[in-house]
Amino acid sequence: QTCPDKSVPKVKTWRRVRDELFSSDWDLLLCTAGSLSAILCEHARQLGRKAIDIGALDIQHT
Repeated sequence: QTCPDKSVPKVKTWRRVRDELFSSDWDLLLCTAGSLSAILCEHARQLGRKAIDIGALDIQHT
């Protein structure tokens, strides 16, 4: 979509552009959280835990 004419206020356009830019940030954040969760779940499973908990993360550091 092109920018509105110079005589048209840009407030709504900039809000739309801002929302479109931040929506990709949210997609990336959610994808990253999902990937980290999968890694932590696998780690906990290998340790014999049934869920992600502090004990599953701390067990190798004690």
